Amino acid sequence: MSVNSAAAGADAAAGGRLAGPAVWSRERWGAALSAEADRLFLWLPVLFGTGILCYFGLRFEPPPVFAWSATAMSAAFCVLCRRRPVAALAALALLAVCAGFALAQARTSWVAAPRLAAPVGPATVTGSVASVEPSGGGWRMVLSAPTIAGVARERTPHRLRLSVRGAPPDPGSRVRLRARLMPPPSPAMPGGFDFQQQSWFAGLGAVGYALGPIEVVEPSGSGTPGETIAAVRQAIDGRILAVLDDDRGALASALITGLRGRVSEETLAAMRDSGLAHLLAISGLHMSLVAGFVFFAVRAGLAAIPSLALRWQTRKLAAAAALVCAAAYLLLSGATVPTQRAFVMLLLALAAILADRLEVSMRPIALAATIVLLLTPEAVLGPSFQLSFAAVVSLVAAYEALRRRRERRAAAGLPPPARWWTYPAAMVFTSVIAAAATAPFAAYHFNQAATYSIAANMIAVPATGMWVMPCGIVALLAMPFGLEALPLHAMAAGIDVIRWAARETAAWPGAAVRGLVLPPAGIAAVAAGGLWLCLWRTGWRLLGVPVLAAGLATALLTAPADILLADDGDLAAVRDSDGVLLVSSLRRGGFERQTWLRHTGASEAAAWPDPASAGGAMRCDGRACVYRKNGRTVVFIRHEDAVDTDCGAADLVVLLAPISSRLVAQRCAGTAVLRYRDLRREGAHAIWLKEEGVETETVRGRRGDRLWTTAMVTAAQVDQ
Repeated sequence: MSVNSAAAGADAAAGGRLAGPAVWSRERWGAALSAEADRLFLWLPVLFGTGILCYFGLRFEPPPVFAWSATAMSAAFCVLCRRRPVAALAALALLAVCAGFALAQARTSWVAAPRLAAPVGPATVTGSVASVEPSGGGWRMVLSAPTIAGVARERTPHRLRLSVRGAPPDPGSRVRLRARLMPPPSPAMPGGFDFQQQSWFAGLGAVGYALGPIEVVEPSGSGTPGETIAAVRQAIDGRILAVLDDDRGALASALITGLRGRVSEETLAAMRDSGLAHLLAISGLHMSLVAGFVFFAVRAGLAAIPSLALRWQTRKLAAAAALVCAAAYLLLSGATVPTQRAFVMLLLALAAILADRLEVSMRPIALAATIVLLLTPEAVLGPSFQLSFAAVVSLVAAYEALRRRRERRAAAGLPPPARWWTYPAAMVFTSVIAAAATAPFAAYHFNQAATYSIAANMIAVPATGMWVMPCGIVALLAMPFGLEALPLHAMAAGIDVIRWAARETAAWPGAAVRGLVLPPAGIAAVAAGGLWLCLWRTGWRLLGVPVLAAGLATALLTAPADILLADDGDLAAVRDSDGVLLVSSLRRGGFERQTWLRHTGASEAAAWPDPASAGGAMRCDGRACVYRKNGRTVVFIRHEDAVDTDCGAADLVVLLAPISSRLVAQRCAGTAVLRYRDLRREGAHAIWLKEEGVETETVRGRRGDRLWTTAMVTAAQVDQ
């Protein structure tokens, strides 16, 4: 063995201290890889997810033969390289990437269903109620197998979602109503939440709202399993709200059934700003609390009966009971991606108890990620998947490092740390790691980060684990007997503690940092560097630190857009120097306005100044508005009379009304013009005014032309 190879082996055996990438030879890299042989499996879901992301990152729809040919060729390459370890690993990595790409494309084609291309209605709609969830002051109702008057059956969406008022029908019933329907809306801004993509994979072909009363054509019967579960969730939600009112009942229902639509906006904002919003997303914390409570309750109950405790293996019986209850909770809470991940990991842990092979490691996480990606490849794009796996991977990696440190201390004969401070230290450590791991992904998806999340979680997480969730489980078990009132009131007292922690922490100065913009390349670097740091054990894992730092640095180099335009031209906004978002209308585009506020970090939204106002970055005269920043001038024109006077001095002219193209071409020659039809065709726009020029990004340019961006019927085919 060479000197370098021996040194690498010594580094790996000692925990692997990195001496510097420049001095690492080929043999040393090989020795380090050999020392990490048992960690190679952990990269399977990473490579698989990379292939999925490659598919969704394209701006065009590739031919299916490409993906399957690449997968077949990489599989053949694996066979040819089976006797060469390094080449075989490279071939397997390529195969995992190609397989992820192919699976994502197959899943996209598999879920294809008709969608509306133009608004329809008012029209008579008939369908079966698949689910009903509270939303603000009303309800969101999903209809399956609908019929729409005037739309051919082969062009009718398989599922549609309606906003309704009043008492909703029971899931499983068949209803008839008048409604106005629209295609799923495109993102509110480039890089924003893509509801069109989400609705494609959810099978939603239209959204809309009900007009008038809902007629129940056929009452709910046996229904499908999904409708039955939805009915059970609805019934439990009603029982909870019959005992608890206001936000206490809404939060109790959110923690038990996953129905969060009734939680007030004030409470939601406080929980977001304090870093406690994760408590409303049923995930590993809730699943482990349910299973842990059932496990210890069943085991303690069996242990209290000596004849049973001596004859039966109470630990395995308790594990089986916990698994059954966890599966029921999975279905009851809506089976979201974090819940799926938590259930798979819990299933593996309980199976290990049944097999007497319990060990906490990264392997259950890797297996859980693989299963989730196999079932729903599109989940990798969502914040639920990214936040939940970022937190759990970071926590397990951190506790693995602590375990190795304890083992080294024990081998050196050093005493273990005092037990009295172990639990509070673990709480602080866990909160710090989870907050640091999820903060970049929260910034990427929600453009904000909670500054004092550690303090809030130190209060709320123990209250949830030791008070709220146990009372909730008891209340759930007591509901068939009508005895849920007492445990629900006890649960509400714990919820009050959580609400207090959220309100107090959110009120601290600088509690929420808003307006954070992390580009796709930045979050990709954060994910790659973080995974490299967490999944390896030896010294070369530290190579992930500069990659992680580079990804975070992109947030400092990326500024929010100065101008935002909706895809229908009805709403436009500019950033004022005083931290206010000036919008063209305060009555239209509520969702777009909230999205833009979060993106820009503005404290509030205000209407564009009226003609009488003076000063500021924007001035209006009734026909047009002029916005100046960084030496650049943008003119927003609402009436063709303003084309003559305002075109010449502008760097960019934005037409917020359908003005004659010939007139614009004659009078705005030499000036960049963004036409009303450009907004319709290219989607929402984001514009940056820089000293070197005007930079524009569009929704279509960001995501391209994919299956979920193009409706399956044309407006001419829809008979209103």
